[in-house]
Amino acid sequence: MIERLDVRIGQRRVNTFRIGDLGSGQPQRDVLEVRQETLPGGYWLKLTPAQAMLPGEYVLIEVLDGHTLNADVWDFAIDPDAKESMEAILPLEKKPAGLQSR
Repeated sequence: MIERLDVRIGQRRVNTFRIGDLGSGQPQRDVLEVRQETLPGGYWLKLTPAQAMLPGEYVLIEVLDGHTLNADVWDFAIDPDAKESMEAILPLEKKPAGLQSR
């Protein structure tokens, strides 16, 4: 689940949500449900928000089951004017296979 953070002077807050309402069709303020797809190899997940995300700060919260959340959260921002991150982990470029003489 992704939730838009409430940003105030000097602090960012996760708003209160009701875990029992997730997946019930009842909208919750600032909560975006996501579709998940396991990528080939089984180690990575592709998360796609069910609706468009506006510029701002967000937090990814892992819902373990209908009543349990992972206490770890991952924060990120959507900023179309931001510079490219030099620390981003990018996929490796595929190099063509070739034989080399020894």
